[in-house]
Amino acid sequence: MELTAERASKLRVQSNLISWLEKRVEGETETDALCAIPKDLDARLHHDLWSQGIPIILTSGTLSASGDFTRTKETLGLKHLPERVLAQTSMPSPLDYKNNAMLYISNAVPFPNQQDKRYLTAVADEIERLVRMSHGHAAVLFTSYNAMGQVFAMLKERNLPYPMLQMGRRDTAALEKFKISGNGILFASGSFWEGIDIPGDALSLLVIVKLPFAAPDPLSDWSCPRVLYQTQS
Repeated sequence: MELTAERASKLRVQSNLISWLEKRVEGETETDALCAIPKDLDARLHHDLWSQGIPIILTSGTLSASGDFTRTKETLGLKHLPERVLAQTSMPSPLDYKNNAMLYISNAVPFPNQQDKRYLTAVADEIERLVRMSHGHAAVLFTSYNAMGQVFAMLKERNLPYPMLQMGRRDTAALEKFKISGNGILFASGSFWEGIDIPGDALSLLVIVKLPFAAPDPLSDWSCPRVLYQTQS
């Protein structure tokens, strides 16, 4: 704790940084992380990367909103580049969702409360029912590593006849194991929401436990008042 306090004191006096203390939970393990990020992250990216004249390709399913890249360009500092050097395009999905996918919304799960054991048990019950119907081949997405760990432990005790894998914050091995498992169940959070390619029939069921509405974060808390002030000026 003394070392953490010393580092926090050093960060606090650096006016160009946003710093915060973050509690991280993975299964039964809790750790405290001291985090910091530059306030001028967009300018840093422009200076260190975009302005170097190196061809760079950015690709993701979340770079644009309804075909508009404004938010991404502002956040990543691409707004500082002249439009003539930016080529941007948004492509529709090649999948015929209407004829190849089905959306199901459960009414068997109570209102989300990740501190309530009854809620987590209901989530585990519904996941078990669905993965038995799909014979595995499933990915289950959580917005909380803590909730994911608890539900994973519950289902592990039920001895489902499918390989069960859990992704940690820095663990990509579980994803590779899932791809070759044939009929596994992958429990994931964090970066998995942003787009992972799993070809073939390894994945045929996607369970979204809770919609991933972004929680307030230190960078947003610092930048939102500035944006509001600039808008009103």
